[in-house]
Amino acid sequence: MIKCLIVDDEPHAIEVLRKFCQRTPYLEIAGTFNNAIEPIALIESEKIDLIFLDINMPNFTGLDFVKSFGNKVNIVLTSAYSNYAINAFDNDVIDYLLKPFSFERFLIATQKVINRLSKPVAAVEHAKPEKSEHIFVKTDKSKIVKINYDEIVYIEGLKNYISLYLTGNRRVITLLNMKTLEEKLQLHGVLRVHKSYLIALDKIISLDGGVVNLSGAEKPIPIGSTFRTSFLDSLKGRMLT
Repeated sequence: MIKCLIVDDEPHAIEVLRKFCQRTPYLEIAGTFNNAIEPIALIESEKIDLIFLDINMPNFTGLDFVKSFGNKVNIVLTSAYSNYAINAFDNDVIDYLLKPFSFERFLIATQKVINRLSKPVAAVEHAKPEKSEHIFVKTDKSKIVKINYDEIVYIEGLKNYISLYLTGNRRVITLLNMKTLEEKLQLHGVLRVHKSYLIALDKIISLDGGVVNLSGAEKPIPIGSTFRTSFLDSLKGRMLT
């Protein structure tokens, strides 16, 4: 059994995680808390395997907790905002769940915990999600195309469809929406920089004012004012100063 804590200042968020844990036979809830300070005594005195931890909490945030106690317990961060993801993974969290997340996405996070703990867990075969480094998308010609995450250069949202620009000057068109792709790809280094663009962080060559230049892109990608702060915050953990 994996003993876990739920820490979130929103009652609804706690209830969602409680129900997901109850549906997962290898998880045992050891406690729920509405702040990140109260669980400290428990993880110091008992063996806790996992904490589902919200980032945005008053006084002592989820990231504050990770920096102070992340070496004592496995942590899956939860947030309604994507701009903390890179900072979170730089601090070696297990996973980052973007609210609202599905039960299937929740299971993927728990499987990562199982892999790190290296424990045989009964009933995991009934809920074991497949780890993958790719997605499949349906094109405008009803063809299914496999796309590896590391092939993505940028994604452009147009009026009625989306264009995925890939390495090797390839382009794939799909009818998926930007929000779906943003939620799916943010944990793989593909982030929103504009209402119409997602970019792969590992393809960045340079930032020049209000645009970003990407390896394999034929044009610079604009950085929207709404996304500029969160995008630059995402780069801070990778910048040498």
